[in-house]
Amino acid sequence: MHGCNGRMGQVISGLAAEDGEVQLVAGVDVFDDGHNPYPVFSNIKDCSLEADCIIDFSTAGALDELLDYCEEQRVPCVLCTTGLSEEQLQRVQQVSERVAVLRSANMSLGVNLLFGLVKKAAAVLAPAGFDMEIVERHHNQKIDAPSGTALALADSINEELDRAYEYVYDRSGRRMKRPKKEIGISAVRGGTIVGEHDVIFAGTDEVVTISHTAYSRAVFAKGAVQAAKFLAGKPAVAGACSKGVADAAVYAGADSVVHTCAGAAVNACADAAVNTCADPVIQSVAGSDTSTAAGSRAVSDASSSGASGIISGGRIRNGAVVVRVAASEVVGYVVNAVCSVVYKVIHSVSGILQERTAAAFALRHGIVIAAVIVVIGRDVVIISGGTAAVGGIAAVAGLTGSGV
Repeated sequence: MHGCNGRMGQVISGLAAEDGEVQLVAGVDVFDDGHNPYPVFSNIKDCSLEADCIIDFSTAGALDELLDYCEEQRVPCVLCTTGLSEEQLQRVQQVSERVAVLRSANMSLGVNLLFGLVKKAAAVLAPAGFDMEIVERHHNQKIDAPSGTALALADSINEELDRAYEYVYDRSGRRMKRPKKEIGISAVRGGTIVGEHDVIFAGTDEVVTISHTAYSRAVFAKGAVQAAKFLAGKPAVAGACSKGVADAAVYAGADSVVHTCAGAAVNACADAAVNTCADPVIQSVAGSDTSTAAGSRAVSDASSSGASGIISGGRIRNGAVVVRVAASEVVGYVVNAVCSVVYKVIHSVSGILQERTAAAFALRHGIVIAAVIVVIGRDVVIISGGTAAVGGIAAVAGLTGSGV
């Protein structure tokens, strides 16, 4: 544990002591009073004990020696220290080509979900003229500002917008209106605030705010321990070091990952299915005129008024698609009803939404519901199935290899 006597180091020490799959064999910290149940070294170069992985919650000043040690000893590292310089980030990238390194500005599951949410919001709201601001709040002992998480959130937004935006940290020295192509980042320090991040999208007469609040450091510690478990024994993976928990290739499948596996696949499939359509009629799923799902199962043209298509293992009855995934017809009614309600509510609430936008929203809900049904493994009959219900189940079928 690199930085074992810091706040996060102590939380991780406590979690590791209660975890039967993990043993903390040594710590590294310049300050030590001997209270830890493991040996503590003031310099990592003095550590002669073998370890499967290093968890780092230290300071930027201690990073260089840590990276040298990891490279020389070929020990994987979960790198959680923030406030790194550009030179240090380049060094991290170099080391990651020789030994597995996972770097994340925040190990929390919720924050890693937030990275994806703000990208989707920016893609819709920025072109509509919304201004974007990030406000982060932390305890009065935090050294770096703005937080690494705030910068990572800004990077997520900027990546979605072709890096056309400038980051602004202080407006006190200028007298001018706010330029459109900027992302304001503000830092608050006080008390014992564990961590709060607000991403604000401010438009004309409306404001959308996406927030995350951490009430305990345990959320970060748990993610770091889970990452170390997975990273131990893994080879270097090019490019993985610079990505967050939810996107790092080496971290796919770990318990605290948010959307590396099924989530990302479902969203990608949903987007592909919707984006292929120029109107509410699903002409193709997953971007082709005939999409194969689970081998020989194919779906072709399905209309919003009542799908007409071919699904292997199902049948056509009175213009409706009958899908065999295995459950009672009641479940089928529920799926179709929920999707229809979502579609109608979206249309009623906002007249500015185009029909295909509402359909896209309903489709995602259809996929979530269909995914649950596929997992349950019952017979589902969709009566007068609309684009959301049919497209959702077809997409899930392709992902899960189910009997649709």
